[in-house]
Amino acid sequence: MKRLICLLFSLLLAAGLLFGCAKKEVLYSFTDGERVISVLGGSGRANYLSVTENGRDIWQTRIRADRTVGSRGGTYGLRVEDVNFDGRNDLIIALTVTDDITTEQVYLQQSDGSYRLNTELDGKCNLSVDARQELILAFDRTDITERDAGTDRTYHVKTDTATAYSWQGAALIPRRRVSLTYYGGSGLYCYSVADYDASAGAWKTPDDRWFSPDEVEQQSFEGLYYFR
Repeated sequence: MKRLICLLFSLLLAAGLLFGCAKKEVLYSFTDGERVISVLGGSGRANYLSVTENGRDIWQTRIRADRTVGSRGGTYGLRVEDVNFDGRNDLIIALTVTDDITTEQVYLQQSDGSYRLNTELDGKCNLSVDARQELILAFDRTDITERDAGTDRTYHVKTDTATAYSWQGAALIPRRRVSLTYYGGSGLYCYSVADYDASAGAWKTPDDRWFSPDEVEQQSFEGLYYFR
């Protein structure tokens, strides 16, 4: 029995190793200076990020990209940009895609050439880097159901929000928030713009504008839907 268990364990280990190798197929790679940055995976799904320099492995990490990401035009959701404006290129990788919302992770390049997951940006969506103003834009969408106590009817409240952030050292500080909320109970939309008071650590009173469905159709809301 012991010999059988050992044999089964060996077979499972070998299968696991083969499976692991299959998962490290190069799906996408490109050159960034002297470095080659690659997305590794299998069956069209990204599982690893890898960086080599002059043929030498210098960094690798496991990622958990969902199948919803797909090939993303051949890049598998990988972008390289200087996210924290320190002169070093950083890695942005897509993890999930739902409609027009892409959840991403950012690995900031360190002074020693390695990369580290940035928790300030972890899980934020539709990241966009504005190098000229040194801002980071992120998007969020919430859809909740509320109950009217007077009529006992339920209705949806859907909010799309874009937030501009800037770096203060290693911390990411919000600067401006733009949102569009649809109130299903009334059928009206509220477009809201608010600035952040860093000294108070709170948002200032927002500037709200109300629109009917017909009026909303005539608006572009470019500051909100910056990624379209």
